[in-house]
Amino acid sequence: FSGNVPPQVTLEYAFDSSSVYNTVTVAPGEKIRCKVPDFKLWSPETPFMHTLICKCCGAKLREDFGIRTIRTSGKKLLLNGKELFLKGFNRHNSFPISGAAVPAEVMMLDLQHLKEMGCNFVRGAHYKQSRTFLDLCDRMGILVWEESSGWQYGADEFADPEFHALELEQTRIMIEEDHNHPSIIIWAYMNEFRSYTASGRVMAEELTAMIRKTDP
Repeated sequence: FSGNVPPQVTLEYAFDSSSVYNTVTVAPGEKIRCKVPDFKLWSPETPFMHTLICKCCGAKLREDFGIRTIRTSGKKLLLNGKELFLKGFNRHNSFPISGAAVPAEVMMLDLQHLKEMGCNFVRGAHYKQSRTFLDLCDRMGILVWEESSGWQYGADEFADPEFHALELEQTRIMIEEDHNHPSIIIWAYMNEFRSYTASGRVMAEELTAMIRKTDP
């Protein structure tokens, strides 16, 4: 909420195709926790997506999301508790005819080619991915590495306080905007930066701490 809003508002919400809305009273900025009835897990083999519909103050919002767990066990990566082996490619959002303004049809064709080759993973390099692309990955069961903008940064950038603050800010915004996409399993930053320098290490440590705080 923003602007002149009352101290309490009524929020209605429903999941998936349900026509029955739950009603709660919340304050601006307050968070609520609720259970998704009869939820199904998302995976590359079964990329099931849930839908949340919220109505409040005359506005209506829809958000699609998936439910899955991702964690490590030693050197193994586990999705929903099962060992995961990543097979895929780096991908730049680029097309000879339209440059960086890639049509959704071309994005889908890229992902279809990946699946035809038996892949389950794509690295979006080296910038935040479009919602259209992430929606397609969610629906098609393609796992995603998403990273914030950056390439081959060095000592000059790390010595700049404004750069330092903006790098943290843009990475945080990426996570807050895209965390409901179940396809994203890795957050990353600063491709090929000077990580061997003292200032580069400090920047990496701060980014890593911020990422873990933003998306535990």
